[in-house]
Amino acid sequence: MDRGKLDRLVTATEVGRVIGVSPDRVRQLSLGDARFPDPVGLMGQAMVWRWDDVETWATGAGRTLAPPNQRTWTTPRTTYSRHGEQRTARRRSNTR
Repeated sequence: MDRGKLDRLVTATEVGRVIGVSPDRVRQLSLGDARFPDPVGLMGQAMVWRWDDVETWATGAGRTLAPPNQRTWTTPRTTYSRHGEQRTARRRSNTR
């Protein structure tokens, strides 16, 4: 892995938006399709995958991907509560 490059992590909602299926279908694929990449962890309670792994699977499976200018991603950002507790909020952004 190139140490200078950070992996884009995506949720089932984001994967579904790009490949044209529901988040529930993404979760079904992750459990039932042996070729679908394994999740790499959790963000809050949501499973997350490396986008590069999902993209490789999707193109190999013949899935049509949304054009890059129509993809929206949820990016984590750190916020703090009134009591100084660190929390992570999510914000949508387009990749244009």
